[in-house]
Amino acid sequence: MPASFHIPELDLIPLDAETLAELLADPAAYLKKEGDSGALKAQIVAVAGQTRDFQTRSGAQPPWIGYLAQVPKTHEIVGACSYKGDPTATDGTVEIAYFTFPEFEGGGYATGMAQELLARAFAEAVIMRVIAYTQTKRGSSARVLEKVGLTCTGQVDHPEDGKVWRWELSR
Repeated sequence: MPASFHIPELDLIPLDAETLAELLADPAAYLKKEGDSGALKAQIVAVAGQTRDFQTRSGAQPPWIGYLAQVPKTHEIVGACSYKGDPTATDGTVEIAYFTFPEFEGGGYATGMAQELLARAFAEAVIMRVIAYTQTKRGSSARVLEKVGLTCTGQVDHPEDGKVWRWELSR
């Protein structure tokens, strides 16, 4: 990664079952407790609902869950990231995903989220490979994955997303 590229510090707030229940029961109170302004409350609630539904369907268990990304200095929640389920039992592969709310795009937050997910994944001995998927063009997600060390292994036909590029980083 180029030394001149700045990745902002982020805290990842785990969206485990307890946190999701608290957030969805009273979003304003939860965001106030976290120090967030609440300006993106509707988007954060939508993310929390989708995360709860995905984790219920997939049965994902911590740490292989979703996270809100928060800037420690301002307490603003700038996006979300996740593992897309538990690692595979056969080869220790886990998939990552991330996004930045539009108001915060271009600030390096997606790169920070991807970097933190990679660090957490590879801290677990069971993980041998991290993968991600992007559109088949060199857009911002492709640049994020390159910055954090993933390599595009080619185009694949994804069952949910159609033709996409697959990215990998092995231990």
